[in-house]
Amino acid sequence: MKPQHGGNLYQLSKKYNIALGEIVDFSANINPLCFPDGVKRILKEDFNKIRMYPDPDCSQLTDVISDKYNIKKTCLIPSNGATELIYLICYLLRPKKAAIIIPAFSEYEKALSNIGCNIKFVRLKEKEGFKLKLQDIRSIIKSVEVLFICNPNNPTGQKISPNTLYNILHLAKRHNVFVVIDEAFIDLIEEESLVAKAQRQQNLFVIRSLTKFLGIPGLRLGFGVASARLSAKIKNFQPTWSVNTFAQIAGSYLLADSAYIEKSKKILIKERNFLVSELKSIKSIKVFDSCTNFILFKLMGQACLTPTTNNPVGDGHARPVLEDLLISEKIAVRNCSNFRGLDSSFVRVAVKKRDENKLLIKALRNIFG
Repeated sequence: MKPQHGGNLYQLSKKYNIALGEIVDFSANINPLCFPDGVKRILKEDFNKIRMYPDPDCSQLTDVISDKYNIKKTCLIPSNGATELIYLICYLLRPKKAAIIIPAFSEYEKALSNIGCNIKFVRLKEKEGFKLKLQDIRSIIKSVEVLFICNPNNPTGQKISPNTLYNILHLAKRHNVFVVIDEAFIDLIEEESLVAKAQRQQNLFVIRSLTKFLGIPGLRLGFGVASARLSAKIKNFQPTWSVNTFAQIAGSYLLADSAYIEKSKKILIKERNFLVSELKSIKSIKVFDSCTNFILFKLMGQACLTPTTNNPVGDGHARPVLEDLLISEKIAVRNCSNFRGLDSSFVRVAVKKRDENKLLIKALRNIFG
């Protein structure tokens, strides 16, 4: 199984014969703000380090992450993106039975499948706004060894209420179930992160991404948080020099730039609210509110026809038509048909800068009228 993800501009460029730099990419949830000039400067200054091996201990990066998030260094695992940690924890635990809350990031399933794990899927319901309820977990908790949760959820943008989440952790502890929580998109609600709890609780592993919010997907960077004992075990599975030199340098610089981080949060929240409001004004689109830097919407009904092809857009036929129409405007969106629990009527779009968001809205209005 080879998961498909957003942000594959190379594939789109080749398929549609469009230059990479001309595609407005709403398919990947990356911070739209260009990183500060200081990043380019410091990478240029340290460019000769390309001839040296990376620091295997990620010493400077560890110090910065530890200070920023108040994490003990012994509980911290810098990584080559969040995805590496998904595979590491699966290889370490090797559960025979696990559960995944879906829809969800497809790498959970791939990592578990690679170790021969029997996977149960707990499906979030559209009619309930894709909200996770404690009863959903009660129904499967006794039959699994590991539970994968994405909070906030990708691709729905929904968060789990703190009360529900703590009840889930209590339930899991009582039944000796290990919980993996992917917080790749928690930056805009940082106060609800469980990094503090993960340092104390033996059956909890929290995964964080730095790739997306810092806007450096080409460098791959993330970190995990667990008890000191568990962190040491995970590190034993991690390849030496997992985090490259430039990822360590750029990550350390950006995490220390509080002005860039705060500006990013303010703009993302403002533009998310704008994009949600504008999307809701378009007929035949059902929009799901989000606490992240992306928005899920659904194309509704057979009544909406494209003005050029007279083909129905919606109810399982939407994605190929909509994707083709938007890419003709050099706009890429995330088709959600390969997310378990969703189909091709669901589309995910990243929050970008105002001029780009307006471009998307204009294109959608031209299609839907």
